[in-house]
Amino acid sequence: MHGQKSSNLWKIITERNPHRSLGDLQYYFNYVFQNVPLKDRVVLEIGCGSGIMAAYIAHKGAEFVLGLEPEAGGSIPGHLNLSREIPEALALNPGRIQILPATIQAYDPQGVKFDVVLMHNSINHLDEKASTNLHVSQEARKIYLHIFDKISGLLNDGGTLLILDCSRYNFWPSLGLRNPFCPEIQWGKHQPPEVWIYLLRRCGLRRPKIQWTSFKTIRGLGKPLRNRFAAYFFTSHFRLEMNK
Repeated sequence: MHGQKSSNLWKIITERNPHRSLGDLQYYFNYVFQNVPLKDRVVLEIGCGSGIMAAYIAHKGAEFVLGLEPEAGGSIPGHLNLSREIPEALALNPGRIQILPATIQAYDPQGVKFDVVLMHNSINHLDEKASTNLHVSQEARKIYLHIFDKISGLLNDGGTLLILDCSRYNFWPSLGLRNPFCPEIQWGKHQPPEVWIYLLRRCGLRRPKIQWTSFKTIRGLGKPLRNRFAAYFFTSHFRLEMNK
Protein backbone atom coordinates (compact mmCIF):
# COMPACT_ATOMS: atom_id res chain seq x y z
CA MET A 1 0.00 0.00 0.00
CA HIS A 2 2.86 2.36 0.82
CA GLY A 3 4.35 1.78 -2.62
CA GLN A 4 1.05 2.67 -4.26
CA LYS A 5 0.79 5.87 -2.19
CA SER A 6 4.32 6.86 -3.25
CA SER A 7 3.48 6.16 -6.86
CA ASN A 8 0.34 8.28 -6.61
CA LEU A 9 2.25 11.07 -4.89
CA TRP A 10 4.86 11.37 -7.61
CA LYS A 11 2.17 11.09 -10.28
CA ILE A 12 0.51 14.19 -8.75
CA ILE A 13 3.81 16.03 -8.52
CA THR A 14 5.08 15.20 -12.00
CA GLU A 15 1.72 16.08 -13.58
CA ARG A 16 2.04 19.56 -12.05
CA ASN A 17 5.73 19.83 -13.03
CA PRO A 18 5.84 18.34 -16.54
CA HIS A 19 9.18 20.00 -17.33
CA ARG A 20 11.07 18.24 -14.52
CA SER A 21 12.17 14.63 -14.35
CA LEU A 22 11.02 12.42 -11.48
CA GLY A 23 14.58 12.05 -10.19
CA ASP A 24 15.16 15.81 -10.20
CA LEU A 25 11.93 16.44 -8.31
CA GLN A 26 12.65 13.77 -5.69
CA TYR A 27 16.12 15.20 -5.12
CA TYR A 28 14.78 18.73 -4.78
CA PHE A 29 12.01 17.80 -2.34
CA ASN A 30 14.54 16.01 -0.13
CA TYR A 31 16.69 19.14 -0.23
CA VAL A 32 13.80 21.44 0.73
CA PHE A 33 12.75 19.39 3.76
CA GLN A 34 16.12 18.07 4.91
CA ASN A 35 16.24 17.54 8.68
CA VAL A 36 12.72 18.96 9.11
CA PRO A 37 10.42 16.34 10.66
CA LEU A 38 6.98 16.28 9.02
CA LYS A 39 5.37 13.22 10.59
CA ASP A 40 2.49 14.14 12.92
CA ARG A 41 3.23 17.84 12.41
CA VAL A 42 0.79 20.65 11.64
CA VAL A 43 2.11 22.53 8.62
CA LEU A 44 1.25 25.84 6.96
CA GLU A 45 2.34 26.62 3.41
CA ILE A 46 1.99 30.28 2.45
CA GLY A 47 1.55 30.50 -1.31
CA CYS A 48 0.97 26.82 -2.03
CA GLY A 49 0.62 27.21 -5.80
CA SER A 50 -0.38 23.98 -7.50
CA GLY A 51 -0.33 22.04 -4.22
CA ILE A 52 2.61 19.75 -4.90
CA MET A 53 4.40 20.64 -1.66
CA ALA A 54 1.18 20.08 0.29
CA ALA A 55 0.88 16.64 -1.29
CA TYR A 56 4.45 15.76 -0.35
CA ILE A 57 4.04 17.01 3.22
CA ALA A 58 0.85 14.99 3.69
CA HIS A 59 2.51 11.90 2.23
CA LYS A 60 5.32 12.28 4.77
CA GLY A 61 2.80 11.88 7.55
CA ALA A 62 1.82 15.41 8.55
CA GLU A 63 -1.23 15.49 10.79
CA PHE A 64 -2.65 18.48 8.91
CA VAL A 65 -1.52 20.67 6.03
CA LEU A 66 -3.02 24.09 5.34
CA GLY A 67 -2.16 25.83 2.10
CA LEU A 68 -2.88 29.51 1.52
CA GLU A 69 -3.12 30.44 -2.16
CA PRO A 70 -4.84 33.75 -2.95
CA GLU A 71 -5.02 32.89 -6.65
CA ALA A 72 -6.88 29.68 -5.89
CA GLY A 73 -10.07 31.71 -5.81
CA GLY A 74 -9.92 32.67 -9.45
CA SER A 75 -6.94 32.79 -11.75
CA ILE A 76 -5.67 29.21 -11.36
CA PRO A 77 -8.63 26.86 -11.92
CA GLY A 78 -8.87 23.69 -9.88
CA HIS A 79 -6.70 24.70 -6.93
CA LEU A 80 -9.47 24.33 -4.37
CA ASN A 81 -10.13 20.79 -5.62
CA LEU A 82 -6.73 19.82 -4.23
CA SER A 83 -8.30 19.60 -0.78
CA ARG A 84 -10.24 16.63 -2.14
CA GLU A 85 -7.99 15.24 -4.88
CA ILE A 86 -4.77 14.85 -2.89
CA PRO A 87 -6.25 12.92 0.08
CA GLU A 88 -8.14 10.65 -2.33
CA ALA A 89 -5.04 9.95 -4.43
CA LEU A 90 -2.89 9.25 -1.37
CA ALA A 91 -5.59 7.32 0.50
CA LEU A 92 -5.58 9.83 3.35
CA ASN A 93 -8.41 10.77 5.64
CA PRO A 94 -10.47 13.73 4.36
CA GLY A 95 -9.50 16.94 6.05
CA ARG A 96 -5.77 16.22 6.20
CA ILE A 97 -5.22 18.93 3.57
CA GLN A 98 -7.04 22.21 3.25
CA ILE A 99 -6.44 24.90 0.62
CA LEU A 100 -7.80 28.37 1.31
CA PRO A 101 -7.94 31.24 -1.22
CA ALA A 102 -6.48 33.74 1.24
CA THR A 103 -3.41 35.85 1.88
CA ILE A 104 -1.49 35.44 5.12
CA GLN A 105 -2.59 38.97 5.99
CA ALA A 106 -6.28 38.02 5.72
CA TYR A 107 -6.01 34.52 7.19
CA ASP A 108 -7.82 33.99 10.51
CA PRO A 109 -6.10 31.09 12.34
CA GLN A 110 -8.83 30.81 14.99
CA GLY A 111 -6.26 29.66 17.53
CA VAL A 112 -4.51 27.10 15.30
CA LYS A 113 -0.73 26.85 15.73
CA PHE A 114 1.78 25.29 13.37
CA ASP A 115 4.96 23.27 13.79
CA VAL A 116 6.31 24.15 10.34
CA VAL A 117 5.64 27.19 8.13
CA LEU A 118 6.85 27.03 4.53
CA MET A 119 7.21 29.84 2.01
CA HIS A 120 8.45 28.32 -1.23
CA ASN A 121 9.27 31.03 -3.78
CA SER A 122 6.50 33.18 -2.34
CA ILE A 123 7.99 35.52 0.27
CA ASN A 124 8.32 38.45 -2.14
CA HIS A 125 4.68 37.99 -3.23
CA LEU A 126 3.38 38.75 0.27
CA ASP A 127 3.70 42.41 -0.69
CA GLU A 128 5.66 42.92 -3.90
CA LYS A 129 5.91 46.69 -3.62
CA ALA A 130 7.29 46.46 -0.09
CA SER A 131 9.61 43.59 -1.02
CA THR A 132 11.09 45.69 -3.83
CA ASN A 133 11.94 48.53 -1.45
CA LEU A 134 12.87 46.73 1.78
CA HIS A 135 16.54 47.65 1.59
CA VAL A 136 15.80 51.38 1.24
CA SER A 137 12.39 51.98 2.87
CA GLN A 138 11.53 52.00 6.56
CA GLU A 139 7.84 51.90 5.63
CA ALA A 140 8.39 48.75 3.57
CA ARG A 141 10.18 47.13 6.51
CA LYS A 142 7.26 47.99 8.79
CA ILE A 143 4.89 46.19 6.40
CA TYR A 144 6.98 43.02 6.47
CA LEU A 145 7.56 43.23 10.21
CA HIS A 146 3.79 43.23 10.67
CA ILE A 147 3.46 40.14 8.45
CA PHE A 148 6.36 38.36 10.16
CA ASP A 149 4.94 39.13 13.61
CA LYS A 150 1.81 37.28 12.56
CA ILE A 151 3.77 34.32 11.15
CA SER A 152 5.87 34.13 14.32
CA GLY A 153 2.68 34.10 16.36
CA LEU A 154 1.38 31.18 14.30
CA LEU A 155 4.44 29.04 15.08
CA ASN A 156 4.63 26.77 18.08
CA ASP A 157 7.67 27.23 20.31
CA GLY A 158 10.50 25.30 18.67
CA GLY A 159 8.70 25.44 15.32
CA THR A 160 10.51 25.78 12.00
CA LEU A 161 10.19 28.46 9.33
CA LEU A 162 11.42 27.48 5.86
CA ILE A 163 11.94 30.11 3.15
CA LEU A 164 13.15 29.38 -0.38
CA ASP A 165 13.59 32.20 -2.84
CA CYS A 166 16.04 34.02 -5.10
CA SER A 167 18.30 36.81 -3.94
CA ARG A 168 18.06 40.11 -5.83
CA TYR A 169 21.79 39.93 -6.58
CA ASN A 170 22.76 37.97 -9.69
CA PHE A 171 25.54 38.20 -12.25
CA TRP A 172 23.38 38.41 -15.38
CA PRO A 173 20.99 41.26 -14.48
CA SER A 174 23.95 43.18 -13.01
CA LEU A 175 25.16 43.38 -16.64
CA GLY A 176 21.71 44.25 -17.94
CA LEU A 177 21.28 40.75 -19.37
CA ARG A 178 18.51 38.17 -18.99
CA ASN A 179 19.55 35.25 -16.84
CA PRO A 180 19.62 32.18 -19.15
CA PHE A 181 18.90 29.78 -16.26
CA CYS A 182 15.78 31.54 -14.95
CA PRO A 183 14.76 34.24 -17.45
CA GLU A 184 11.38 34.84 -15.83
CA ILE A 185 12.73 36.20 -12.53
CA GLN A 186 12.12 39.89 -11.79
CA TRP A 187 15.23 40.33 -9.68
CA GLY A 188 14.36 43.74 -8.28
CA LYS A 189 11.37 42.30 -6.40
CA HIS A 190 13.57 39.95 -4.37
CA GLN A 191 15.93 40.34 -1.42
CA PRO A 192 19.00 38.46 -0.17
CA PRO A 193 18.54 36.13 2.82
CA GLU A 194 20.27 38.55 5.21
CA VAL A 195 17.46 41.08 4.76
CA TRP A 196 14.88 38.47 5.71
CA ILE A 197 17.00 37.28 8.65
CA TYR A 198 17.29 40.82 10.03
CA LEU A 199 13.51 41.28 10.00
CA LEU A 200 12.68 37.79 11.25
CA ARG A 201 15.07 38.12 14.20
CA ARG A 202 13.08 41.17 15.30
CA CYS A 203 9.96 38.97 15.31
CA GLY A 204 11.37 36.23 17.54
CA LEU A 205 12.92 33.86 15.00
CA ARG A 206 16.47 32.61 15.57
CA ARG A 207 19.24 30.24 14.51
CA PRO A 208 19.29 31.12 10.79
CA LYS A 209 20.78 28.56 8.43
CA ILE A 210 21.41 29.57 4.83
CA GLN A 211 22.05 27.16 1.98
CA TRP A 212 22.46 28.01 -1.68
CA THR A 213 20.60 25.81 -4.14
CA SER A 214 22.42 23.90 -6.88
CA PHE A 215 20.85 22.69 -10.12
CA LYS A 216 18.27 19.93 -9.67
CA THR A 217 19.45 18.26 -12.87
CA ILE A 218 22.89 17.49 -11.45
CA ARG A 219 21.51 16.49 -8.05
CA GLY A 220 24.17 15.38 -5.59
CA LEU A 221 26.97 16.34 -7.98
CA GLY A 222 25.92 19.93 -7.48
CA LYS A 223 26.85 20.09 -3.78
CA PRO A 224 30.13 21.92 -4.51
CA LEU A 225 27.97 24.65 -6.12
CA ARG A 226 25.94 25.22 -2.95
CA ASN A 227 27.70 28.45 -2.07
CA ARG A 228 27.01 32.13 -2.52
CA PHE A 229 29.70 32.67 -5.16
CA ALA A 230 28.50 29.89 -7.48
CA ALA A 231 24.83 30.78 -6.96
CA TYR A 232 25.54 34.36 -8.05
CA PHE A 233 26.36 33.11 -11.55
CA PHE A 234 23.41 30.72 -11.76
CA THR A 235 20.03 31.20 -10.05
CA SER A 236 20.93 32.95 -6.74
CA HIS A 237 18.40 30.60 -5.13
CA PHE A 238 18.67 30.00 -1.39
CA ARG A 239 17.11 27.97 1.39
CA LEU A 240 16.71 29.74 4.74
CA GLU A 241 15.72 27.85 7.88
CA MET A 242 14.95 29.56 11.18
CA ASN A 243 13.36 28.45 14.44
CA LYS A 244 11.14 30.04 17.05
